[in-house]
This record gives sequence, structure tokens and C-alpha cells, in this order.
Amino acid sequence: MSILISLSYYSMALLLLWAAIGKWRTLGAFEQNLVQSFALQPSLALLLAPTLALAESAAAITLLMLAWQPDPSWTTPLMAACWCLLALFSLALLQRFFTNDTVKCSCFGEQDRPLSGYDLIRNALLLLVTTGFFLAPDLLLPLQSPLSASCLLLSALLVMLIAASHDIASLWQLNEAS
Repeated sequence: MSILISLSYYSMALLLLWAAIGKWRTLGAFEQNLVQSFALQPSLALLLAPTLALAESAAAITLLMLAWQPDPSWTTPLMAACWCLLALFSLALLQRFFTNDTVKCSCFGEQDRPLSGYDLIRNALLLLVTTGFFLAPDLLLPLQSPLSASCLLLSALLVMLIAASHDIASLWQLNEAS
């Protein structure tokens, strides 16, 4: 059970870290996507883009720092806040997707492309994976424990696969069509 809890926790931390790095790398494109996809004023997007990247960076670093000496009184509320933000963002994307509004996907620094159903499935998978933490948050393996390195590596692989799910599914579809 500790491994599942740790995989869930580390997956959220690494997801946030990956998303923050992607946003920082393509901050100008992310800012433009906020303007085009969510009809924000350019001045607001100029402020919001680095704020979101900074918030994701801070949350990821805080989750990883808390993992050295896990304390459910700190890790659980932070994980709940991260989960809720991801869920709210995913619901906003879902609403825009079904109202046929053009939303450009660049949360992980991807190329400028429209949001796809695969992206929505990706977010649902991320929410499902990270929900596992709440089963028993007191069982989180500290980063210095022998199994934590394996959990961290597995979490990194899981997040990479899930974050790249649009590309993987698109390649799979291309292969099937050939």
C-alpha cells in the first residue's frame, strides 16, 4: 500500500514539475494560448502566465521537500489543493471542448495544437492516479527510504507516459491507418 500511496504522491509532484518546466520554456506561447483559448486580456495573460508557472513550480518543490519527512497534516492539504486545481482546470477544459471553443494545449510545453479528447483522458488518468494518495496518506514513503527511489522512478515514467498520451495515441492512430 505504501508503494501505491508514494506513486500517487510523487506522480503529482513530478506532474507539476514537468508542467512548470514546460510553461517556463514556452512562456510567451503559453501567454498567447491564455489570450486565444480563454479570451483573457493580453495584460492579464502577461501576469497570469508566469504566476501559474511559479505556482506549479512552488507546489512541485514543496511536495518534494515535504517528502523527506512526510507529515500528513502538511502533505494531505497540499495534495488536496493540487488535485482540486487539476480537477477544476480539467472541468474548464472539458466545458470548452464540448462547446467547440478552440483551446490550444501547451501545459507541458507542447507545440501549438488544439486540445484533443486524448488530453482530457490524460487529465482524467492523472486525477485517478493521484487520487490513490488519499487512501492512506500516512503511508507515504519518505524520500530517504530504500523503496522511494524506485517509486520516484516509476512515477517519472508514469507521468511521462500520461503526459505524452496525446502523441502516443496519435502515433498509434497513424499506425493503424497505414
